[in-house]
Amino acid sequence: MKPLLPVLLVLLLAAPAQAVSITVNGLTFSDEYGGFNLISVSGTGTREDPFVIVEEVGGAGNAVLSITGWRSGYYAGEHGGASFVVRKVVINATDKEWGSYELELRELLDTPSGYLDGLSFGQPLGESRPAASDRLPQVVVRDEPLDAMIFSGGGVSPGEQVAFEFIVTDMTPVDQVFLIQRLRLDVVEAPSRQGFPG
Repeated sequence: MKPLLPVLLVLLLAAPAQAVSITVNGLTFSDEYGGFNLISVSGTGTREDPFVIVEEVGGAGNAVLSITGWRSGYYAGEHGGASFVVRKVVINATDKEWGSYELELRELLDTPSGYLDGLSFGQPLGESRPAASDRLPQVVVRDEPLDAMIFSGGGVSPGEQVAFEFIVTDMTPVDQVFLIQRLRLDVVEAPSRQGFPG
């Protein structure tokens, strides 16, 4: 009879990582849809005390953060609807340098967010909405035909971390939204720290 240890070891290595869900101040953040590892969440979601989400991204595919709990009505927005501020800290667990990083909001996982769903990166706030990064300081915000932000103008080396600050608003909040993240392995420029709130 052959020993079972090698077979068990192969099964353990092939098994998917356990999904992590963290509930903070009424909202639940989860990496259940894959593409990254959620490490921690803290804060209350205000401008003075944003949700600080720490995660590790190890591949170039979509990383999907699920956020649930908006129906509670706790997060009353400044211009109606619901909103919260996020400071996302992402660790580069790949072996490549990142030249830019894209964030996209969706109410439905397989459908881009359109104008009528009310979800955006603070579109009702206009120029006062936060959108900044320490290592990728150039920001392009797209409100149509999808809700996305693309950060560039610097570089994030393997093992380094990059921080992003932004606001999520929904004029007609649903219980669950998705934050889809895509790293881009572009040719990079020297990192800059201009424009990131202290």
